[in-house]
Amino acid sequence: MFKGFSDDTIQFFLDIRFHNHAEFFHHNKARYERVKAEFASLIYSLEEAMSQVDERFDFRPGKALSRLRRDVRFTKDKTPYRDHLWFILKRAAEERDGAPMFWFELSIEKATLGVGIWGEHRPYYNMLRKELIKNDKPLAKILEPIINDGFSIEGNRFKRIKVPVEITKGMQDIYKAKSLYISKDIEPYSLVFQPDLSTYLIKEYEKLSDFYRYARTITDKVLMENQQ
Repeated sequence: MFKGFSDDTIQFFLDIRFHNHAEFFHHNKARYERVKAEFASLIYSLEEAMSQVDERFDFRPGKALSRLRRDVRFTKDKTPYRDHLWFILKRAAEERDGAPMFWFELSIEKATLGVGIWGEHRPYYNMLRKELIKNDKPLAKILEPIINDGFSIEGNRFKRIKVPVEITKGMQDIYKAKSLYISKDIEPYSLVFQPDLSTYLIKEYEKLSDFYRYARTITDKVLMENQQ
């Protein structure tokens, strides 16, 4: 049963931010295991409700939870460890690129939740644009209450892409997307220390479930096209 995150989870993130090296991690590995256990407890607390959204979600913490160790091969920032963690809920055994997913992220400064599509997956967004040209009203109808509820639509956009006349004004940024996700900060932040966090996440994810289902149809169309 999820009991809320402990103060030491946040303290661990703070400590590793200022002692970001292997020696510190080695001496504090037991603390990290406790942090992972709290995340695992939260993930499992979502399983019954979120399986109603997609019965193929992978709730195994080893698959859903991010790693503390960073991949520094292709970045200027060579600090080896993150000072935050997140988990994603996506279908088991599905490639991440182009996969719709729910997520939760906890850091020292804030906690966020959301739904989106992993990465800048060109085939996904090409298919999305095709569907929007056919009819962008279904997605616009899904997004309206989400925006009105305080969620932000985020992601990178193509700057020079030509938007067809069929696309309504409010959907033009979506048409230009090369990445797309919807997020909200959890307020008050103190909610992360309470057992009710899992109930809160379930309610917020439910508001995003129609977007997830729409995003899922785009992914399925891409998969079908690739099989032809």
